[in-house]
Amino acid sequence: MATRAAYWLGAVTLATMAAAIYMVFVFVPTEAEQGIVQRIFYFHVPCAWVAFAAFAVVAISAVFYLWLGHPVWDDLGYAAAEVGMLFCTLVLITGSIWA
Repeated sequence: MATRAAYWLGAVTLATMAAAIYMVFVFVPTEAEQGIVQRIFYFHVPCAWVAFAAFAVVAISAVFYLWLGHPVWDDLGYAAAEVGMLFCTLVLITGSIWA
């Protein structure tokens, strides 16, 4: 059951991300000074927020793991660290593209 829910959640996430990227390139007007390169911020800034949020989850889950000792907190922190590293990488890549 969990794999079916994860599959559909992934599909919905992919569809909404594709719709958001489509709207950035179709509906958003081009900025006067930076031109089309400015549109990378519509992807760059949310990636940075998700990276910060993921590392906040790592910190919180680490505190709860040390306090309670339940392995679910360790698993949550591990998964959040992987997500944080992925989005930090995306932030670095999109920042380099913008520069």
